[in-house]
Amino acid sequence: MNRIEILPNLWISTTASANNKDMNILTNISILINAEKELDFIYKQIYSNYDIIKINKYLIKITGYIHNQLKNNKAILIFCNNFKKTILIIYAYLIKYGKILKDNAINIINSKYYDSENLYNTQNLLNELFDNNIL
Repeated sequence: MNRIEILPNLWISTTASANNKDMNILTNISILINAEKELDFIYKQIYSNYDIIKINKYLIKITGYIHNQLKNNKAILIFCNNFKKTILIIYAYLIKYGKILKDNAINIINSKYYDSENLYNTQNLLNELFDNNIL
């Protein structure tokens, strides 16, 4: 699976696919977001308060950036090694700017991409973020 269009002009992919320049041209990608690099500290067993604050700040910043770029008709590709981190960003974006409930965001992602292990890990992190009133 190379890449998946979640919303018009909003794509997710693996790192290997993100480096495919021909595919980027074909899908009009003008912005690449490396979630692997930006969120290298997530999916640990235990999160400190500092980790939660860091995730919160990053998600606020990146979802705002994505929203502004999509409003300007820029095509964005968010990528990481195995979709876990890209899915977290997409969930946060859908909840914040789509103004939808967490369960509906999960259903939207499931309709486009389904990997039970990745979704389970992401849902656990989402629940922790919701429990701490971050999303």
